Amino acid sequence: MSPAAATGCPPQFRDIPYLTMGRFLQQRFGHRVFKIGVDAGFSCPHRGSDRRRGGCSFCSPDGARSPLIGDARHIPEQIQRNAAYWRERYPDCRLMLYFQAYTSTLAPTAALRRIYRAGLEADEGFVALVVGTRPDCLPDEVIQLLAELRSPGCEVWVELGLQSSHEESLQLLARGHSADSYRDAAARLAPYGIPVVPHLIFGIPGEGQQERQVTLEWVQRFTPGLIGVKIHNLLYIPGTPLHRAYMRGELPLYTLDDHLEAVADALSVLPPHLAAMRLTADIPGDPADIPGNPAKSPVFTGRLQRYMREQGLFQGCRLRNQGT
Repeated sequence: MSPAAATGCPPQFRDIPYLTMGRFLQQRFGHRVFKIGVDAGFSCPHRGSDRRRGGCSFCSPDGARSPLIGDARHIPEQIQRNAAYWRERYPDCRLMLYFQAYTSTLAPTAALRRIYRAGLEADEGFVALVVGTRPDCLPDEVIQLLAELRSPGCEVWVELGLQSSHEESLQLLARGHSADSYRDAAARLAPYGIPVVPHLIFGIPGEGQQERQVTLEWVQRFTPGLIGVKIHNLLYIPGTPLHRAYMRGELPLYTLDDHLEAVADALSVLPPHLAAMRLTADIPGDPADIPGNPAKSPVFTGRLQRYMREQGLFQGCRLRNQGT
């Protein structure tokens, strides 16, 4: 008998000890679902117009662009190319339109309406529109637009960058917004029933297990539409302010093993109905160039699943032990 089975692991976590994005989407939509990342040419509020200068202290010049996006081309062309890729492999799949790169609400509302509609009209197979943004870039009129774009066959989600609920950490990361800004944005999304997925960073200098757990509890308390979380490990990417500070000996190293234990601990107190939509950061370029021995997502998740099984851990297991 495996350690997980011996400790009363529920059947849904016997194979993979947490609720993956893929399983969550299968349950929600009844099909295998893939995201199509789109770069619509947005920037960020504290970057230059060329998107290469400024930004958060941890963020590479490419921001949150997926390596699958390629050049910032005409939106339908990006969608058609990537839709063909997935349908060739999984003919019965469904798609999510994901405005991923940079801050995908940083434009006048009329322009956003044209951009989002152009994306949605480029393919008939979308089951959701997902917009990634910052809490300080989500005015009421944009929230109303997102609500208008919903249809019976297509949901609208917001991925909201928080990173941490601790103000000192947000200042170190040069986020340019407060935790209260996230709380306000999540509260204004709530009346429209728009699902929310916060982005969190583990490994921030000065944060340990207690601080990470506070952030996890905080987002559950102040995100009425919470359906899952995305967790990234802090990377010291060459060319960023944090990398320069690390090279000067001013910051501690957060290793792959550190992140493995931190994520396993976080999942053990995450309610089982919330999806673990991402558990490690995308690595730009060669992992060997980044301090801390980071791993690509498939390698990390494989190690994480083995570690959790060996330790008898599964999503929410410590909530059970606490009688919740």
